[in-house]
Amino acid sequence: MPGWILPSRKDRPVAFSLPKLETAADAVKATSAIIRGVAAGDITLSEAGELAKLVGEFTKVLDLHEIQQRLAKLEAAQETKR
Repeated sequence: MPGWILPSRKDRPVAFSLPKLETAADAVKATSAIIRGVAAGDITLSEAGELAKLVGEFTKVLDLHEIQQRLAKLEAAQETKR
C-alpha cells in the first residue's frame, strides 16, 4: 500500500495461556483462568476483557455448530419418513 501511513498498533500480544477450547466446559475453564489471571496480576483487566470476548465468540460459534447438527438430524429424520 504505497503512500499509506498506518497508525501504530495500540495493543500487544498477551503472554497468557488458556485451556484448549473445544467444548462449552472448556469455555468455563478458560473464563476461570482469565479471572485467576487478573486476580494474580498476570494480565490487566482490559486484557482479560479482550480474552473474554474471544471465549464468548467461541461459545457463539459452538452454539451455532450444535444447532446446525441438530437441524441436520431433524431434516434427515424427516427425509426417512417420506
